[in-house]
Amino acid sequence: MQCVVEPGVNVHYLNSQVLIPKYGLFLGVDPAPAACIGGMVGTCCSGPSAFQYGTMLNQVINLTLVLWDGTVIKTGQRAVKSVAGYNLNGLFVGSEGTLGIVTEITLRLRAVPKWTEIAQAYFDDMVSVAKCQNDILQSGIQLAAFEFLDNVMVTACQDYNPKGIQSLIRNKHLMIFKFAGPSKKHIHADIECIQEIVKKYSKYPFIFSTDEQERKRLWNTRKAAFWAAKAINNSKDVIITDVAVPYSNLGDILVKVKKELDASPLVGPIIAHIGDGNFHSCLLYDNKNVLEIAEAKRLCNFIVDLALQLEGTCTAEHGVGLRKKEYLFKEFGNHTVQFMSNLKHFIDPIGIFNPGKIVD
Repeated sequence: MQCVVEPGVNVHYLNSQVLIPKYGLFLGVDPAPAACIGGMVGTCCSGPSAFQYGTMLNQVINLTLVLWDGTVIKTGQRAVKSVAGYNLNGLFVGSEGTLGIVTEITLRLRAVPKWTEIAQAYFDDMVSVAKCQNDILQSGIQLAAFEFLDNVMVTACQDYNPKGIQSLIRNKHLMIFKFAGPSKKHIHADIECIQEIVKKYSKYPFIFSTDEQERKRLWNTRKAAFWAAKAINNSKDVIITDVAVPYSNLGDILVKVKKELDASPLVGPIIAHIGDGNFHSCLLYDNKNVLEIAEAKRLCNFIVDLALQLEGTCTAEHGVGLRKKEYLFKEFGNHTVQFMSNLKHFIDPIGIFNPGKIVD
């Protein structure tokens, strides 16, 4: 099940207006609704559904690209499995437009699940969150999405939309689960297993959807998170961190980062794709206040350094661009970064593709 699109196609339009209503299919990654396929390829985007379907790289069958001298190449045929030659999809997906111009993308599609449910669980402290997350991931239950909001983000979401998100318990940490499967019986069996694990670490009611309206309401908590964080103080700018660690280390880093953020004069709510070890801190700061700028940079460096100590990465889905170039040397070492730079200059010898990004 595949489709061929051009890079300017909007993902929300593709799913909601074409693939789902006409074919019962959809693209497995779910970034912000404004995202277009070309940008999703350039950043190797993911989002909550990456826990089940993988990142954008896992959705790309092949690419058609224009190189620096006008040569047009295609990265493969339409077979789902191929080891013919080098993995060119892996080279170009996530390259942020620094190696060539994508003109056409063949995408892998997924069948829309027959049944979907959303559930929420609340916790008093990050240690309980970390232990529960570890137990769930070791249980073998196949979740469609596994998300987390810390207590600051939960309170921000409720303040942002008090009528639409009435079930939130203020100032508590929140796990959000998405279940998907072929039958209600299948999903409810998974819900019962998750509920038993949650009971060991939480004294609060386990809330799950009973109809489509409830599903949308519970999931809107997650989808509104960034805008809720920004609304804490609309006069301030936001820096969003994007680290990821092996999921076995996620609990450790969340506890340490949360402690650091709570001690900081800046507000920094956390949202996490807790199932794949990726989390974001939304750091609110005044870009005219040198002390707040310095503190925001300090927190960014603290979070990245801690992630790298735990064998993680400085960016899981947002990309390197300009701001994270300095971290690549810490993550990979000089030889690997130099190899990337040599590769860039070989593929783009006159430096016309998004110059200055990722590597020099």
